[in-house]
Amino acid sequence: MSLIRKGFQRIRYFLKKKAIVLSYHRVAIPDIDPWEISVSPANFEEHLQVLKKYKIITPAQLLMHLKGERLENNTVCITFDDGYQDNFVTARPLLEKFNFHSTIFIPVHFIGQQKEFWWDELQSIIFCKRDLPQKLSISIANHIFEFDLEDEARFNSLQYEKNTQWIWYEERKTKRAELYLRLWEQLRPIKLDEINDVLEKLKEWSSFSYSVEKTNFPMSEDQLHSIIAHPLFDIGIHTVTHPALAYHEKQDQYNEISNCKKNLEVLSGRPMNTIAYPYGIYNEDTLEVAKELGVEIGFTTQGSAVQSNDHPLKLARYHVKNWNGNEFEKRLRLWIKGF
Repeated sequence: MSLIRKGFQRIRYFLKKKAIVLSYHRVAIPDIDPWEISVSPANFEEHLQVLKKYKIITPAQLLMHLKGERLENNTVCITFDDGYQDNFVTARPLLEKFNFHSTIFIPVHFIGQQKEFWWDELQSIIFCKRDLPQKLSISIANHIFEFDLEDEARFNSLQYEKNTQWIWYEERKTKRAELYLRLWEQLRPIKLDEINDVLEKLKEWSSFSYSVEKTNFPMSEDQLHSIIAHPLFDIGIHTVTHPALAYHEKQDQYNEISNCKKNLEVLSGRPMNTIAYPYGIYNEDTLEVAKELGVEIGFTTQGSAVQSNDHPLKLARYHVKNWNGNEFEKRLRLWIKGF
């Protein structure tokens, strides 16, 4: 493709009307955040201050705009994935302060459980402030996984500090970071009951015991009921057990989406036609299941703006990191321009 043609395509993209969908997970300050899913309360409030300059819309309004081919510039959807307790405890009062609407995508199996999501629990086990056995040998999905922590089996405050600063896409500078990511990669494609079996073995191996904040947990049932009744919040489908859908058979995908949809409809008394795919992973089976179940709008984790010709079940979102207000505003302006 010639540079001139690329230039014209960029100009056409720049001139097209676009909406932005923001993807948050947590409003908290955890010790370790390798996935960059947490935004501090102070920074989140600065984000909301920036968003006063934009029109906040709901996924339902976005769908109407797409159907009518009348997207508006400077429109933004605010979404949250997973339903952490801090969405209720910390994010909710700030969203109320600014009178901003948001949508929380709920994996219903975890609501009310007084424990961490599996990826956080794995993090708690591996990055703990104590000694671990030097060698690990464990069966995962009928394969033996082995790892040697070498001298990092003993807790070291310097190594721990490196782990608190480590992000998943960076070079793994510690053995514990390498172990965590390799285990996460092994666990993500399998079913939750298998994941839990592995976690139980890891707890036994590590002599793990809970000492975590409740805000690391999913919402309680009462908190979810309060969110459902709140005029500034919508809820959406995030499956039952948060599987990486594309790794699973079509019937399993159907069960995950259908049962989440039914559960949320019973709780809310409203139809559920919006989904966010866990990890942003989906395939053609996923789209067929969504259509069959009457789901009309689906969100991925692809970082780009929404345009009028986008497939409504494959809409992109921008993952929001722990930026201050100035950095967030710079990013938002670039996203709206198509950069």
